[in-house]
Amino acid sequence: MSETRTRELCSALVAAAFEELTSDRVIPMWSDAPRLQADIDFDADRIRSRSEYTALKDELLQSFPALFDDLDDFFKSFTVQQYIDTFLEEVIYQCGYADDFSPTGAPVKEVMDELERVLTGAPGDFVVARLVSHLTTESGASIELEGIKVIPDQVGSASNIVIRRQIPDSAHVLQRRPSVKGLRPRSLLVLRQTLDTPGFHTGRELSRKLDHFILIASLLTNGTAQPV
Repeated sequence: MSETRTRELCSALVAAAFEELTSDRVIPMWSDAPRLQADIDFDADRIRSRSEYTALKDELLQSFPALFDDLDDFFKSFTVQQYIDTFLEEVIYQCGYADDFSPTGAPVKEVMDELERVLTGAPGDFVVARLVSHLTTESGASIELEGIKVIPDQVGSASNIVIRRQIPDSAHVLQRRPSVKGLRPRSLLVLRQTLDTPGFHTGRELSRKLDHFILIASLLTNGTAQPV
């Protein structure tokens, strides 16, 4: 990330976004609020229509062409939009957690650092988890198979606590939804990989590995293991 220019544009966009979000009474928010999602929890189109959004979008396209050159015009625009929207969602969450909604504050700077690591392809951990019904281990203890950790959900334990032990910020991830109660025995499947260059579709690729594991488990055990 070009140090000065891109960070100036990020700060300008955050300031513009905070104007819109404050006007809509989206922020300030309490520190333990769930992560807000663009187009669901706030009007993202109003922010995208701002000149600050367009300026940052153009800057990312020019500064990181390798991320977008093999995409057609539609997916190029869509992909850079996803980067910026996710950046704003993280800024809102971190600022709310720190109770500091200054566009130049420490939380914003930390998210800028994270955006830089993502855009430059710095190595990072990517975790995909799935709570699955009608599946456990013979001993009741956790095991690892082909890089996938199988963690039995003990009777009386809260699934969200088990998940948070494996993924500390899971309560605020995207596409949040509560798990279905009952359907025991069940287990949490966790696939964690350290990737040199996490791609835009990395999560989808790892999810396919979990889907394949669930299919094999169902066939070998003549069971009905399924995500809950």
